[in-house]
Amino acid sequence: MNADLLLRLLSLGRGGRLRTVMQVAGNLLILAVLAFALYQNRHQFQQASFSLDYPMAALALALWVGAYLLFAMGWTLVLRALGSPVGWWKASRVFFLSQGLKYIPGSVVYAFGRVYLAQEAGVRAIPAAIGLALESFLALGTAILVFLALLPLGLVQDLPTPLIAGALVGVVAILVSLPLVLGRLSAFYAHTGPVDLSYTMLALLSGFYVIIWLVVGFACFASLKSLGSGFNLGFVQVLGIYALSWAAGLVAVFAPGGVGVRDGLLILFLSRFVPLPVAAMGAAVLRVQTLVVEGALAFIALKLQR
Repeated sequence: MNADLLLRLLSLGRGGRLRTVMQVAGNLLILAVLAFALYQNRHQFQQASFSLDYPMAALALALWVGAYLLFAMGWTLVLRALGSPVGWWKASRVFFLSQGLKYIPGSVVYAFGRVYLAQEAGVRAIPAAIGLALESFLALGTAILVFLALLPLGLVQDLPTPLIAGALVGVVAILVSLPLVLGRLSAFYAHTGPVDLSYTMLALLSGFYVIIWLVVGFACFASLKSLGSGFNLGFVQVLGIYALSWAAGLVAVFAPGGVGVRDGLLILFLSRFVPLPVAAMGAAVLRVQTLVVEGALAFIALKLQR
């Protein structure tokens, strides 16, 4: 049954060959540029030394598990807010199984897979699709808001004020418009069912996602601290940098799972505070740890059908 489920998911939402080639080529180009930049500074790596703090690495993995469990809870709360009272484990299983699909290039199998799995869990297709969009907007919007809120604490010094103000206004405008959009959707398309979202619920969901980002920040901080004494950034800097890099990776639809985009920005911003080898190693550790946690949770969800 598990093999059949994987085959069905992989057959969903396949894009055309040209789009697949373009996405793969774009991603390879990003990775090539990143590799070239690191190669140009290879002398710094020859002088660098790393010592992994295993207890701190284990703590980081535990925090990442907690963060992903909270993201799954966020998906559950979004579905319930849209009128689909699904159980936490059913919704979490949908969330964990669909995570690995975002790394498949040239397709929208991630979105189709999430909706398909949600239907199997008893959620109607339209609320599931709307729930996925709402969850993405909440995670993205709160990530940007967290980054902007941390700017006065010395995160980045040279961003133009109009850019900061524009980003803030844009994110707030999108979040505020969500209940209006959902209300209009229900009014025009009766078959969508009850998908109204109150501003009170929107505020509660936004607050919950801010809490998630705080946990993510602690996980990132522990991951980077596990590299040893060469890493001397504070929690605020780590949280802000990761939130912005994650947001950029999410909107870069040509990069499956944000691969290359998120990692490149992490290296770029971290290298403003620490030596390039430490920044590159930090980005690699973050990517490996998140992949391990995503894979482990997806494996557990696949094995535990009920």
